[in-house]
Amino acid sequence: MANAAKQRSQKLSVARNLPPSYHKFPNQEYDIKKSEVINWLIQRPSILDFIWDQFKQSGDITYDQSTGKWTGIDYDEE
Repeated sequence: MANAAKQRSQKLSVARNLPPSYHKFPNQEYDIKKSEVINWLIQRPSILDFIWDQFKQSGDITYDQSTGKWTGIDYDEE
């Protein structure tokens, strides 16, 4: 029987090296922009590549070969 689950991207394995970090600081309101975890992750090229791959595969953005630009499928120029 074939494994129905998608294989986990190796690009995510960088998180195995995450040092002790706060995602939400104690006694403070949650603010994703202040997350040490998120800030550490987005400094890793493999994580940025993974995120970009997810968007490209989602069908939510399209590439125009004539302009070389990507656009969201619901983008309205108005």
